[in-house]
Amino acid sequence: MKILILNSHPDDAILAMGGTIKKLSEEGHEITYVVFSWAGQGFNKEEIKKSLKELGIDEAHTKLLNYEVRNFPYFSSAIRQEMINFRDQIKPDRIYVNSSLDLHQDHEITSREGYRAFREQTLLGYILPWNVRELKLGAFQEIDEKNLESKISSVKALRSQAFRFYYDIERIKAMAVMFGLFRRKKLAEVFEVFNINL
Repeated sequence: MKILILNSHPDDAILAMGGTIKKLSEEGHEITYVVFSWAGQGFNKEEIKKSLKELGIDEAHTKLLNYEVRNFPYFSSAIRQEMINFRDQIKPDRIYVNSSLDLHQDHEITSREGYRAFREQTLLGYILPWNVRELKLGAFQEIDEKNLESKISSVKALRSQAFRFYYDIERIKAMAVMFGLFRRKKLAEVFEVFNINL
């Protein structure tokens, strides 16, 4: 499959679905990782590249755009057009985007415009629990210990962000265990379902 992962910020999908990304990469799927804003929060390109490499995504499939952080509402039309351009160029089979329940202003726009751009395709929303007040647990991806370790290595590579409470490794492990409980699996990651094309 061709898979497109849309992120407001570099670490969104890494934190929410890094184990799934590693699993999909190992299965041989072509993954394109798009970031709409990266410089405003202190990320640097080298750490982003290193982080994504841990998950099997190379530089050629990493697209770093630079919309102003926390001001996505002003750029919503431009962001949607970027998504449409990626849709037409890549022709993805599956798209991942921020959950529709995410309260962060940038995530909210990425989610909303993602649904507009990809409303006829398989679209799943990854979940950052600290940004939502409720969960829509529509799809689960079982991951294994190696997938989780790759996710942790990917998070550790983002050194500029290590001070954030949600970078705590025990919290990351606990999240995988908690979501696994919903499907009687050891470890899992969870997604909101926007669309599924069978």
